[in-house]
This record gives sequence, C-alpha cells and structure tokens, in this order.
Amino acid sequence: MYIFFALALVIILGWLQFEAQEWKINSDPYTTVAVKPNSVKAVRLQQPGGAIIYAMLKEAVYLLLGLGYAYMLDSIKKDKKAKALENANMQAELKILRYQINPHFLFNTINNIYYLALIQSEKTADALLQLSKILRYILNEKEATVSLGQEVEYLEQYIQLQLFRFPEGCIRKNISLDYKIRQRTIAPLLLITFVENAFKHGVSDRADTPILISLSNENGSLYYEVVNQIGDKLSKDSTMGIGLANLKRRLELLYPSSHHLELMEKEGHFIAKLHLSSL
Repeated sequence: MYIFFALALVIILGWLQFEAQEWKINSDPYTTVAVKPNSVKAVRLQQPGGAIIYAMLKEAVYLLLGLGYAYMLDSIKKDKKAKALENANMQAELKILRYQINPHFLFNTINNIYYLALIQSEKTADALLQLSKILRYILNEKEATVSLGQEVEYLEQYIQLQLFRFPEGCIRKNISLDYKIRQRTIAPLLLITFVENAFKHGVSDRADTPILISLSNENGSLYYEVVNQIGDKLSKDSTMGIGLANLKRRLELLYPSSHHLELMEKEGHFIAKLHLSSL
C-alpha cells in the first residue's frame, strides 16, 4: 500500500508540474515579432519530449530526499530510546547485583559473630560495633561511586571484623596508595569481594597460611591481588561463587574496556587479581 501510494503521488505531482509548465509556456502562445517591413507571429512553444517523465523523476527525487530525512530522524530517535533503555536496564541490573552482595556479606559476618557468641568471647560486643560501622557505610552510601579512600577504609574495617575471630598474623596486607588516587572514585563494594571470598573458602585460621592482600597504584592504574590457601574441603553451600560472579558482572557493566580480572588456582592457592586501568 505504501509503495502504491508513493508511486501514485509521484505520478500525480509530476503530471501537475508538467501541466503547470505547459500553462506557463502557452499562457500567451502567440507573440508578435516585428520584422521589417512586415510583422510575423512567433511559432508556438512546446516542451521537449519526455518532459513529463523528467518532472515525475524530479518529484521522485524530492520524495526520496524527504523519506531519507524522515528515516534519519526516526533512526536518531530510536537510537536514543535504545540507549536510554540499555542504560536503564544496566542500572537495574547493577542494583540487583548490589542487593545480592549485601545479604551475602551479612550471612558470612553473622556466622562469624555467632561463633564468637558460642565461645562467649569478650570480643562479641566489639564485633557487633564494628559490624554496625560497616552496615552504616553500605546503607548510607547511595551514590554510584565513592572515593577510593572510602572503599579502602571499608575494606580495612571488614578485615578488622574478621580478626575478632581469627588469630593475629592470619592476614598480611600491603596497601600502598598515594593521596591523589585515593581521591578518585570507584564503584562501591568492589574490593571487598576478594577478601570475603578468601575468608569464606580459604584456610584463614592459621598464621602459617596467611591471606595475602596487596593494593597499589602505578601511573593512574589500580592493582589489587588477594591470595589464600585452598582448604581441603570447601563449603558447597548455595552461596559458593556468588560474590565473584557478581563482581565479574559488575566489572563488565561498569568498566567494560578498562579492567582485567584474573581468577586462578595455583599450587594449592587461589589467586584473585584485578587491574583497573582508569578510575
């Protein structure tokens, strides 16, 4: 139907243009030309052969140009809508992933405090206080990004909370970040996953098998590495791998072309490495 009406429109407009030109030419078809000593009438003017076809082709060109312009505008609008929808979907997925991280963290931490309560440790109250500080950071931080300094502070609070349960020396950390990079922003709750996974699934209750944590920067890039010894019997509960899977997906959404994530097992150790080339 569209093609039929488009062709009909071209034919009608071309014919009208041809007739208008014909009328203009022949509105005064005979003109007197003075030729001494007599006056003769000029010959009747006529349009060249194929003029009506030329008029129709010209109208077709105008129509195609108009259609092209309309298609371009429509394409731009659709592209904007698609990008807006993609961004909305990404933000929704990020929120879901973030909400999944928090219960995972709470489950592990409450287990640790439960253990302290079972052995009637004097550290139980301090552990609950430390947990409240961590929850304040999680619940109050609604922004899409936080400063790297805030994220590192949260990481150290989490480590301190774990030390209520595990002995001194079970963690060896080397956090070496200059002042400038600490002011840069990062997505919240990215750094915690490696350490959380190391405590949950690694051997972290002996000083001779410490968890090694390294965080440094070089030329504006962030280098993060956590190494832990793999236990003989890993927990096979339903939370196994949720944290790392969520971290991987968040990195794909937030830092699609500026991150390198490496997870591997080597000589009885689990090694997690993250390189962020731009913050």
